[in-house]
Amino acid sequence: MSKVTETVCEHQVEMEKAPKMRRRSFLNYCVGATSLLFGGMSLYSVAKFLFPPGAFSAEAAGEAVTIPLVELPVGSAKNVRYKGIASIVIRTSEKNVHALSAVCTHLGCIVKWDSSKQVLVCPCHAAIFDINGNVVSGPAPRPLESFPVQFARDEIVIGEA
Repeated sequence: MSKVTETVCEHQVEMEKAPKMRRRSFLNYCVGATSLLFGGMSLYSVAKFLFPPGAFSAEAAGEAVTIPLVELPVGSAKNVRYKGIASIVIRTSEKNVHALSAVCTHLGCIVKWDSSKQVLVCPCHAAIFDINGNVVSGPAPRPLESFPVQFARDEIVIGEA
């Protein structure tokens, strides 16, 4: 920095002159700021992938899910979240209930219950699963995850009660 002597009110004051910002310095600052911005966005995306919302909640820990029997009549299905996973509960008879992950093992689409054919169908690539979650046809590489089901009084309990 260069020093400048200036007279102010009959006193000489020595001041440092601020350097002029050059074009190259300005562009370097802009490139640095842009790099920080994109780096921050990348870190945010990686963090969201590694630590999804609800991953550490009680739901993700596997707390049991209860469904009143009146909400799940025979022949119907209900979508719920168990262990933080989209799941489907299917009641095929008075005492027969299945709880499965509703996430297709092919590319992660949510399967739908087809009550007329008694199968789960993936709307994305037509994978078909039986009532136990086993692959019947389509590109799915493995069966759907199943969850324990119990009856407690007038409720269906998914998971450990």
